[in-house]
Amino acid sequence: MTDPNNPLVDIKDLDIVSTVEVDNTDTNGRPVYHALYASQLYGTFFGVFGQFLLEPIPPGGTDDTRKVKSLHLRVLNLQGVLNIGFSTYDPTFDEVTNDDGTKKLVINMGVRGASRIQEKTLTFKDKLPLQLKKGKRLRIELGRLLFPMTGVEVGPGTNPSQQLNTPNQEDPYFDSEFHYRNGVDHSYQAGRIGMSTKPDKIPGDKLELFWPAGKCVPANLYLLYTGQ
Repeated sequence: MTDPNNPLVDIKDLDIVSTVEVDNTDTNGRPVYHALYASQLYGTFFGVFGQFLLEPIPPGGTDDTRKVKSLHLRVLNLQGVLNIGFSTYDPTFDEVTNDDGTKKLVINMGVRGASRIQEKTLTFKDKLPLQLKKGKRLRIELGRLLFPMTGVEVGPGTNPSQQLNTPNQEDPYFDSEFHYRNGVDHSYQAGRIGMSTKPDKIPGDKLELFWPAGKCVPANLYLLYTGQ
């Protein structure tokens, strides 16, 4: 049971959610981007903000129902020396069945350290139709999958106790999320959920994704179409 004097003691027992008014896209001529996700990688705290593009159902229909056509994302690095950006990996769109039989809509985006890709558009089409009824909320989860930095070789089944060659001292950076070093000791980091050991771009290959643990929980969002 959650302690009422300290509700964060049993944080896993809490349902932490945010509500996004998806048809709120402009404020006095300034584009509105909603805060959707936040995490920390390589010591950098970053946030992901998004704007939803809607279309009527059916096209030219009433204001009662909308479909999410696309989601434009921007990443904002807030603290740290290494910028986080998006990967070239195409996001996944899934519908997952919970233990209680209810459906959960899941979107996964790829990120990478030292990436220059600071914007990305997710086009839904028929991958995962998101239909919103006026005044009703639709719950989704937004998670991330971390890919190794460009040029870093990470293979499946890596052993953290395996001693590797000394890191190339001419490289401009060291991938501390996937590798570990202490002096001349160099080994793989223990594999963690929310990370991929595969290349950044995986044509025709669907990854099995796992949520980051602990502080990197996925974002639980309620999408609300107000019709205003």
